Amino acid sequence: MPRQLDPDVTLGGSPFPPIADYGFLSDCEALALVAPSGNVEWMCLPRVDSPSVFGAMLDRSAGIFRVGPSGVSVPASRRYLPGTMVLETSLATGAGWVIVRDVLLIGPWHHDE
Repeated sequence: MPRQLDPDVTLGGSPFPPIADYGFLSDCEALALVAPSGNVEWMCLPRVDSPSVFGAMLDRSAGIFRVGPSGVSVPASRRYLPGTMVLETSLATGAGWVIVRDVLLIGPWHHDE
């Protein structure tokens, strides 16, 4: 379970969460790292050795992707669904709950040609 942090409070003066707090998604060819806030902050497409599409993990101005309610950046909970690589993030809002499930699905294997 990630630590519950105020998004404006930094650890040791750094605006970046500890690497252990990132969620990991993979489809055996690409990967994504998801911050505790639900931001996809690192992703290389179409393969791991490709240039990054989102790079905010290294540079806060390098881009992110996020699906979630506006103004809520600290999740109430985050977990992998049992037996899967599906990362589930639950966020509480004044009007209710938002549950976001992130996954990279494994597609056809491209190296058997």
